[in-house]
Amino acid sequence: SKTQAQIQEMCERLEVRLAANDREDEERSQVQAQMQDMVARLETRLEANDREDEERSKAQAQMRDMYERLEGRLAANDHEDEERSKAQAQMQDAVERLEARDAEAGQVQTRMQEQIDQLFQEVE
Repeated sequence: SKTQAQIQEMCERLEVRLAANDREDEERSQVQAQMQDMVARLETRLEANDREDEERSKAQAQMRDMYERLEGRLAANDHEDEERSKAQAQMQDAVERLEARDAEAGQVQTRMQEQIDQLFQEVE
C-alpha cells in the first residue's frame, strides 16, 4: 500500500512532467512554424531584391550604352562643326580675295578711264 502510494505519486509526477513536455513541444512546434514562415518570407524578399538588382543592373547598362552612343554622336557633331568652321573660314577668305580683286579691277578700270579721258583731252 505504501509502495502503491509511491508508485501513484511517481505516476502523477510523470504525468505532470509529460504534460509540461507536451506544452513545450507544442510551443517549440509553433516557434519552429513561425521561424519557417519567417524564413519563407525572407527568401521571397531576397528573390525580389535579386530581381530588382538585376533590373537595376540592366537599366544601368542601358544608360551606359546610351551615354556612350551620345558621346559618339557629340564627337561626330564636334567634328562636323569643325569641318563647317574650316569651310566657312575658307569661303570667307575666298570672298575677301574676290573683293580685293574686284577693288583692284575697279582701280585699274578707273585708271584706264582716266587715261582714256586724258587722251581725249589731248586729242581735243
